[in-house]
Amino acid sequence: CIALCTVTFAFTHYMIKRDVTTPIIGTALFFSGMIDAFRSLAAARLLGDVADVREFIPFTWAMSRLFNVCILMAGTGILVWTGKRNQDWQRRSGINFILVVGFLIGMLAYVLVWFCTLNPTLPNAIRENSLVRRPLDAVALILYLFAGGIIFPRFQKIYPSLFAHSLIISIIPHVAAQLHAAFGSRE
Repeated sequence: CIALCTVTFAFTHYMIKRDVTTPIIGTALFFSGMIDAFRSLAAARLLGDVADVREFIPFTWAMSRLFNVCILMAGTGILVWTGKRNQDWQRRSGINFILVVGFLIGMLAYVLVWFCTLNPTLPNAIRENSLVRRPLDAVALILYLFAGGIIFPRFQKIYPSLFAHSLIISIIPHVAAQLHAAFGSRE
């Protein structure tokens, strides 16, 4: 529900301000939320039978976190890399650009979900007797720290807004969750 509200507000903001950054990132957050919703429904066996729920839940959690941080880094990273110089192009290309990016992100999310659902044996995401119990979550942790420390602050400097600032603040719960998942989670 939060993902749906976020993407709705992002497109409303676009219609008012014609700032292409908000709906691109809103779309990325929407599809990341959809992966989380799918994971929850599949784990509760509401979308069919998953071969091994004990392997499915931690692996798909790690994949959804990796998807989330990679899509956010890609969306903001491209805008940071192109900077203000392409803002006129962004305004002219507008909704077509947003739809193409949204379609590509949606297809990537679908492929990830499809892979996790149809694969009868997912890799074991938990290492019981290791300092880093969930290595894939440690990778996501490193990427969140990189995004929150380098990419998002640069994004806010180029495109100052409450939305850009909220991306930086959103890193705090992401990092906390990934710290627990990588080092403290037993399940």
